[in-house]
Amino acid sequence: MKHILKKIWGGVELTRYKILARDSHGALLYRFLIKLLYPILSSRCILSSRIINYRNRENKNLYEQVKEAAHNDNLLKKDLVLCYFYYHIVPWEYKLYQFASKTHHQRLKYLSDSDRYMCSELVMGVKIYEILKDKYQFYNLLKPYYKRPILNFSKECSRSELNDFLSKIDEKLFIKPRNGSLGRDTFIVTSLTEKEVLYDTLSNMKGEWLIEGAIKQSLIMSEWNQSSVNTLRIPSFRFNNQVVILQPFFRTGRKGQIVDNAGAGGILAVVDAETGIIITDGHDENLNIFRCHPDSNKQYKGWQIPCYSELKTLVKKIHMELPKDFIYVGFDFALTDKGWDLIEGNWGQFVGQIATQNGIKTKFDEYIGVFD
Repeated sequence: MKHILKKIWGGVELTRYKILARDSHGALLYRFLIKLLYPILSSRCILSSRIINYRNRENKNLYEQVKEAAHNDNLLKKDLVLCYFYYHIVPWEYKLYQFASKTHHQRLKYLSDSDRYMCSELVMGVKIYEILKDKYQFYNLLKPYYKRPILNFSKECSRSELNDFLSKIDEKLFIKPRNGSLGRDTFIVTSLTEKEVLYDTLSNMKGEWLIEGAIKQSLIMSEWNQSSVNTLRIPSFRFNNQVVILQPFFRTGRKGQIVDNAGAGGILAVVDAETGIIITDGHDENLNIFRCHPDSNKQYKGWQIPCYSELKTLVKKIHMELPKDFIYVGFDFALTDKGWDLIEGNWGQFVGQIATQNGIKTKFDEYIGVFD
């Protein structure tokens, strides 16, 4: 019964998305209704409900997010609530995409985090999402493209198995949750003492963990920031029997940080999909804009991603090796002296919309086949 209800609700969600994306007469009626029902829709009961927060990956429910973002400004609160019900934009997206200064037609162009997941799940299926979320399962699909050893640590992993793995690795270890995201709970093991107690450390922690040999990024990439591996996100689509790339972006960490994710203060810049040249300044999640990296002083706009032609060829090769159901995958890569190293695949955010201040929803819909 639960499965049937979930399928019905998914159909309702996708229908809503299609109607609103076309901005048709039905969409005008929908907008009128949500404005009329605002007193109900803005209530704690609705905004904190399970159905509204079904795809919410934040630590707070939508009611709490709106309350915090509005700061007792009733007009802002109303716009935040209506933006959620019409565009599926939540408060952090409202802020980063600067919705307060955008028209309705400009807002329509943005792909929200929630709609990205919804469309991907309903078009490709939950099974694909589960594989992408499970970093070890995805690793086993594309193992030849990972240039570092990886061990899955679970309750079934023996001490001798871990020690055998560690004996083959001289460098530091990079450890992250098997089903994690956004760089959360990731840590590095560097000393011999830490390695000796690693089995006990992970045994006392919940869930399964991936233990990876640390990526040794190329010197030209480490010039941006040495403490983190600076990576490229390549959103890749199977479209008309070929692979197309939509708004790739370059991520650089900050001094002392071990990851380059925006949530850890990382800076992103959009890359031209054809040439590999950075076409925007750097941006972070606090709306700061950086012409140059604040620690290394390297300039973003105009910088050529090295070996980009090889990366495009590699992405197309990898994507075509995956089953056809993998219509969209966001590939993360790091450049090493041995070439491009695949970090993981995901349904990652199109945070390039922050840097360009333009939405990519129309292209996303076309490439993923929402209206097919």
